[in-house]
Amino acid sequence: MKRPSAAPFLAVIFLILGFCGGAVVAADNTGATTVLKWKDGKKAVFLLMFDDSAPTDVKTVIPELKKRGMAGTFYVVPGGGPFKAAQKAWETELPGPGIVYANHTFTHKGTATPEQLDEELAKCNEGIAKCYPSLKQPRLISFGKPGGVPWTVPKEQVDAALAKHHLIDRPPFKG
Repeated sequence: MKRPSAAPFLAVIFLILGFCGGAVVAADNTGATTVLKWKDGKKAVFLLMFDDSAPTDVKTVIPELKKRGMAGTFYVVPGGGPFKAAQKAWETELPGPGIVYANHTFTHKGTATPEQLDEELAKCNEGIAKCYPSLKQPRLISFGKPGGVPWTVPKEQVDAALAKHHLIDRPPFKG
């Protein structure tokens, strides 16, 4: 059996490291490493993530992050009530430098079939694209699986759907 290429995996790793602004890079000698400096003289990096298109994201979090020049990733639910209640703000006022929207499914109701998952991911991506009309599509978007809802699609089919929609699964918060 032919072994699959590691190239796609390595491309994602290099893409992620590039976004971080610094990394440990292997030199020509096996075992030798070089520590790169963080962009703009920074000492470290951390990531703020917010789920569910909460009303406080619109009223407080995003304005405060923008005021301080900080970044955040927001796992949005464009088909859900909180997003719809402030849709104009989500689509036109809030997007900007450092404010990144990620896919949290269109309705946050869970999925029972691969077809339902495909629709949830596609509609959420469409909602995100509407908020960033100047960005080229398709583009790589983070995905956060909704919690507390039925989810019966097998991992292999979830992985295939994520690849189809240019989504990268965020690591779990626990374990």
